[in-house]
Amino acid sequence: MQRALLVLGMASCGIVACGGGEGQPGPGMLVADATLGSLRAQIVDADQSSVAPTHIRGNDVEVVFHDATIGILSMGVFAFVPEGNGFSAKVWQLPVAVFGEPAVGRVYAVKATSDQTMPDTAVMSFEETQMGMGDWTATGGSIVVKSVVGRTVGFSFESVTLEAAGLGATGTFSIVGDLTVNDIDATCNCLD
Repeated sequence: MQRALLVLGMASCGIVACGGGEGQPGPGMLVADATLGSLRAQIVDADQSSVAPTHIRGNDVEVVFHDATIGILSMGVFAFVPEGNGFSAKVWQLPVAVFGEPAVGRVYAVKATSDQTMPDTAVMSFEETQMGMGDWTATGGSIVVKSVVGRTVGFSFESVTLEAAGLGATGTFSIVGDLTVNDIDATCNCLD
């Protein structure tokens, strides 16, 4: 369990941005396009939450850790903006870890805390820094594997509920939508 938390926590490390897209997403949308994947999701039921109403386009999808033998896949979607001199600042991130190797139709129940001994569970959070700070932890809902083609996996967020967890966040909201990871074995070197 500690390693799974470490892996999910490491998704918050500053990873060098890659990829990118044109234009900005509409209100309530989380959109990302990168070499290693894409995200098309919507923030819903956010009326009582301090989550920002709009977000810049994400430009990085990373596999932070994957080990099929122990059944852990940790990944993240990030939005970075250049600060100059080769540095970037993270504007938002969506780290996700699933316990159990992805297979079409597999459903992961989203839990507030990780326990890799419980297959078919997942943990997820959302952090933003663009309009103040906020950190939310997922407490319910599910993540469904919609497709597996080679090492490319398509996930669907099914009403994943997130609750305020710190950094000035308030309220709850849900995320629905799709995440595609183009190669679950193309792990970043961000744990080294």
